[in-house]
Amino acid sequence: MLRRVPRTKTRRQTAIPADLQAFLVEVHDQIEAGDEATQIESDDLLQCDCADGGLCLGGDGEFGFTYFPGSSRRPGWEVVLSALDISRIARGVVTELELWSCNVSECTFRSSLPGDTCRDHDWVEGGSLTGPWLVESRFTSA
Repeated sequence: MLRRVPRTKTRRQTAIPADLQAFLVEVHDQIEAGDEATQIESDDLLQCDCADGGLCLGGDGEFGFTYFPGSSRRPGWEVVLSALDISRIARGVVTELELWSCNVSECTFRSSLPGDTCRDHDWVEGGSLTGPWLVESRFTSA
């Protein structure tokens, strides 16, 4: 059985890839148009080839997205953005995000939340887990 054992993450400035920025332009347009998909809490009502997501649970107006870098369908990024953040990225005002990353050099994991776990490097076979370092995120469950 796999168990979560989160490793230390590092906060880094990360360039927003062109395909993610193009997707966020579409999301911004949907928000501005009052599209129903941007008003219903969901994790996948907003989709393209490189990302999916939707309005986060809780009514705080934030949107959560999973971004698949490159040609991989393996999630690499979990990003939480406000409608204002999305607008600023769509308009090209913001070109980088400050994200938490796995400390394994070849890993593409990135997250807005420091407690998120890397699916490739924060899970081990068996063992017993205890300790205060297990942190819940809005994308993963314990």
